[in-house]
Amino acid sequence: MRTMVFLLLFFPALCSASGVLQAWFAPPPAGSNMVSLVLRNTGDDDINIVEYTLPWLMKDGKLMNSAVMQLTTQDGRSVGYRGAFHEPDLSDPERFVTIKPGGEKRYDADMSVNYDIAPGQLYQVSSVMRMKYLDRALARYPDRSNVVLRSLYRIAAATPAVFVAAPVACPDTVAGEGC
Repeated sequence: MRTMVFLLLFFPALCSASGVLQAWFAPPPAGSNMVSLVLRNTGDDDINIVEYTLPWLMKDGKLMNSAVMQLTTQDGRSVGYRGAFHEPDLSDPERFVTIKPGGEKRYDADMSVNYDIAPGQLYQVSSVMRMKYLDRALARYPDRSNVVLRSLYRIAAATPAVFVAAPVACPDTVAGEGC
């Protein structure tokens, strides 16, 4: 009993709350190529994910950062990326996306807009860049210098998903012509 009281008094971090990040790719519903990166906090404190380790989408649906996810064929070959190539600003590590306990965020990306996919083919979507995150509310870090925060990052990767590509609608083509 004395040992437990000693631990609680002098090492409260051992008993403190923390966020727990679960991440996975959800395959698209039938007839769609829209894959979702799902992030869920199953812990009892905020998690703060470094923004540049998450997908960014432009208004036209193209990904702005190819380093977040990759698409491979059934035999493991990389699929050609058609999204934008944008280098994130790494000078500001304090740009976070916060997920409260029990909360969830989804990032949807149409694979047919961002990759050279063929209908009926089997693909796997997986993480390239590991997500960096803090497993406690930012207010619990009194010293938020870059060096301190970076030393406390936890790393997570999303569980991959497999899907069969759906036919792609081509609204700008004449009937009978290819996309």
